[in-house]
Formats: sequence, C-alpha cells, structure tokens
Amino acid sequence: MITPGKRQIQAESSKKRLLSVADRLFVTYGFQSVSINDICREAGLTKGAFYYHFSSKDDLYRQLFIPQLDAYLDEHYAVAGDADAKTRFLCLAQCTFELGKRRGREMMAQNTISMVTQKASNLYTENRTHTRLLDEAIACAMEEGSFRARLNREGYIMLYACMMNGFLLKWEGADEHDDAVIDWDELLREAISLLIDDGKRGK
Repeated sequence: MITPGKRQIQAESSKKRLLSVADRLFVTYGFQSVSINDICREAGLTKGAFYYHFSSKDDLYRQLFIPQLDAYLDEHYAVAGDADAKTRFLCLAQCTFELGKRRGREMMAQNTISMVTQKASNLYTENRTHTRLLDEAIACAMEEGSFRARLNREGYIMLYACMMNGFLLKWEGADEHDDAVIDWDELLREAISLLIDDGKRGK
C-alpha cells in the first residue's frame, strides 16, 4: 500500500485550513470584503501556499461550495427506493435550495459568478453525490417516460442545470418586495412540474 508522504500530508492540511478559514471569513464579513491576504494571514500561511492550491479566490469558493453541497445531500436527501422521478428531482432541487438559504444570497450569487469566471461546470464530475443523485433521477424519468422533453442524458443534465441555475439566479437577485409576493418553495415545485409530466408514469 502506498502511503502519502509528509509533504503531501502537509499540503492537504494547508488546503483544508485555507478552505476552513475562508469559509468562516466569508460568512462573517462577506465574500467581497475578504481578500486573499486576509485568508492567508488568518490561516497562518503564505500566498504561495494559497496559489499552490487555488488559482484565485473564485476558484477557492468553487472548491468550497461543491463539497458542502455534496455533504448536505448526503445528510438530507431522503427518498424511498421506489420513488418516482418527480420526487427524486424535487428532493434534489429542494436540498440545493435549502443549502442556498443557509448560505445566504450573497454567497450563492458568488457561486454563480465563480462558475462563469472560472468557466467551470461541475455537471459531469464523477464521484460526486450530486452527480449520482441526478443520474438516478434522470434514469428513473427515462424509464418512466415522464420527461416532457425528448433529449439524451447529457441534454437532460443540461436542462435540469438551466432550470436550477435560473431559479437560483433569480432568487439570489431578489429583494424584500420579491420575497413578499413570491413563494420560492412553491415556485421551485412548479419548475420541477414543468420538467416532469406525472401523467406519463408507467407508460
């Protein structure tokens, strides 16, 4: 068995510390108010250590949010083994939104910005909880014949991403007036209904 060397262990420890410190600072002061220097100073590490692991603050945030979403799904995604596709998609979407509400609008908006500036998509990343659950929901819907659209697997992945990212983008930019007149949870349920046709199950 190959065991990690001391240098590798130190590097992994430094990365975890940078992520942990950055997350705490972002939540406390806001993403825009925290600099790379702030993160390094608080972590007791150099900027060289920061850039060894991350190309930018946006890149750090992307690597911070993805594991948080997967961990939240591991804990909160719960559907029966024989659940239909709509139930699977709705639970996946609701878990994502619930994490978003916990993180706050600014932090979720930063996730959108980071994906654009980094030109990075995590839709096809293997060995992710989110990828596995989305694949299971898509396979279930294809077996049921309950998708309203007629696409291949990659198309369905992109369709869900467009729906979910669009929903989150509007929520991230909403204000008190929007919150007073829009039931976001109900809107999300309706969005899933546009994706899945219940009446086609079993055909």
